[in-house]
Amino acid sequence: MTHRRGYLQGGKDSLVDSFKSVVDEAESLLQATKDYTANGFPEARAKFEKQVKQAKAQLTDAKDLVAGQAKQAAQATEHYVGENPWASLAIAVSVGTAVGFLLRNR
Repeated sequence: MTHRRGYLQGGKDSLVDSFKSVVDEAESLLQATKDYTANGFPEARAKFEKQVKQAKAQLTDAKDLVAGQAKQAAQATEHYVGENPWASLAIAVSVGTAVGFLLRNR
């Protein structure tokens, strides 16, 4: 179970890291063009900067939400398994048998 949690965490973290990288590059672009004064550019730059800040805030909120939901799901699973060990074992055996059957027929 710990291995699976690590795998799911790694995928989520990879997505978050990729998005952060894009946001960081956008911030670098904003800094590099700070002194450029073409017509309308300062307004466009300010609008873009605002959007980047909003994206960062939304990413943080989404990360917190997903982490909270994952924690709740893990706690619910642990509670169910603790309360119903034989049913959990039966489910695990059934799923394992089905996966084995599908892989064998491949």
